[in-house]
Amino acid sequence: DKKYDCVCEFIGFTVDQVERDYRLFKDITKQYIYISSASAYQKPAASYIITEGTALANPYWEYSRNKIACEQFLLEKYRAEGFPVTIVRPSHTYDERNVPLAVHG
Repeated sequence: DKKYDCVCEFIGFTVDQVERDYRLFKDITKQYIYISSASAYQKPAASYIITEGTALANPYWEYSRNKIACEQFLLEKYRAEGFPVTIVRPSHTYDERNVPLAVHG
């Protein structure tokens, strides 16, 4: 009987996981935010400039291919049913113990 302003999925790595989210939240959230990965962008890169129009294709890493498949599933639900999805593709994540890059002089 609950309704949510926003659901944010940080750990959905496979389509079956986001399908479950879709079934659970499709009628009870105003916004679904999916945290994907910048690794989903085309590899090798066609250009050093990355935009929202950059192709998604990474033949080298299964993690990236799974994130692409999750995005495709969610976007299809948006196009077909208006599912309120926003996709974010961070290039680095960190916390108080893990820094994304080592800094070298």
